Amino acid sequence: MRYVGVAYQQFLIAINTDQDCLNQARSVFEQHFYILVSQHRKILDSLSIPNPEFLEDSVLLQTKIVNFTKQFECFYVDVFEQFKAQHSGLIDKDSKMAFKCWLQMFDTEYLAYIRQDSVCREYADILLATTQLAQQLQSSDKAG
Repeated sequence: MRYVGVAYQQFLIAINTDQDCLNQARSVFEQHFYILVSQHRKILDSLSIPNPEFLEDSVLLQTKIVNFTKQFECFYVDVFEQFKAQHSGLIDKDSKMAFKCWLQMFDTEYLAYIRQDSVCREYADILLATTQLAQQLQSSDKAG
């Protein structure tokens, strides 16, 4: 029950949040991430690392995960904006019923989203890259 309460609170915040505020927060996050990646690459270039491929693969994996997450965020925001447009009257009159409708709509859209071939391929690629990094790490631990 606690999770439903938290989800409902987040729903109430989301239906009243200004889109410009969300865009600004997203922009700051992206800038911060790319600054960190840039700094990481500069460090790699300046160091003599015995296994630079591992670190490069790690950065590539992090980038894939961020891109995958951004795609999901875009999907989520699009569905939520569609929901707000379709159910604006219900949101104003009965927020609890609107929340139930949101859950139903999101569940339906989410199931369709995760069944897309491109989403499945990208997720499988992330899992494969994660496994390969773990194997590289185990190999370097055994060698060292």
